[in-house]
Amino acid sequence: MNRHYAMTLKSIFKYGLSLCCLAFSTSAFSQLKITFPVERIVFQRNNGNSANVTVAGSFSNNAERIEARFVARNGGVTTNWTPIAAGSGNFQGTVFVSGGWYNVEVRALSGGNVLESTTLERVGVGEVFVIAGQSNAQGRTEQNDSPAPQDDRINVISNFSNNGESNQDPGSAFPVFKKMTQNELYAPYGQTAWHWGHLGDLLTARLNVPVLFINSAYSATGAYNWAESAQGKTTYFPFADKTPMPAGMPYANLRISLQYYTNLTGVRSVLWHQGEWDGLNGTAAQTYYNQIKTVIDKSRSDLGGKNVSWMIARHRCILQG
Repeated sequence: MNRHYAMTLKSIFKYGLSLCCLAFSTSAFSQLKITFPVERIVFQRNNGNSANVTVAGSFSNNAERIEARFVARNGGVTTNWTPIAAGSGNFQGTVFVSGGWYNVEVRALSGGNVLESTTLERVGVGEVFVIAGQSNAQGRTEQNDSPAPQDDRINVISNFSNNGESNQDPGSAFPVFKKMTQNELYAPYGQTAWHWGHLGDLLTARLNVPVLFINSAYSATGAYNWAESAQGKTTYFPFADKTPMPAGMPYANLRISLQYYTNLTGVRSVLWHQGEWDGLNGTAAQTYYNQIKTVIDKSRSDLGGKNVSWMIARHRCILQG
């Protein structure tokens, strides 16, 4: 993304809250609403197993104060009622939340009386991963026998699949979070649960916190494709001589994931699974190292210098037949 990129998801969120404030301040209503967070979003916890989570929405104008709490439904610790800054029919504040899977409760009060209350189900503080690499990271829709995850706490973003292979962000559409299932496309380029559903089950069983996967992998790519596209160069498909990849690809999907989605959720790590093509074609170890380092450095630069961690899978390619 170039320097004129001006609409990260965080800025969209702030813009949306401003529009809500304008709309709600000029109209009368009586319903208490939570506009943020949204169902099934997962926020990256810190190393102390917690996160400050923004709670925002609208309320009846005759309420004197707004309070919110997070109620543990699977792991986590139920919080106390927390005062949320409110005025002109809108509220916004933060609640300090431990890692876990929660329902969010908000209530409007006048004096000692509860005027209204509402509940948003399934909001997580846990682990957020961005997937990158080639087909064994992306997944496949054909002959897919990978199981759906069993745990309800394994989540994806469902309302953007970059089949047009655009290097532009998804626009103003707010992400829709949902439970991972077996045979769907996931933002921005993932296909099916693949082995990520099983990994999610292992992680939730071990860590007892929810997980969000954002899949930016691109099938049939070599390390050089990622390095060249990260540098803004045209790069060519390994298996189709002289056929250029779409502008910005494959790195563009990783950039979209980091700049557009993790600005909202936070991120633990990039999970990198790639190298089959390089192994088959004898890419030298130092060359591979240099190419992947280029991608890692660019990803951190695109996050404003944040030192996002990378976990790189080590594997062997076994030929059959």
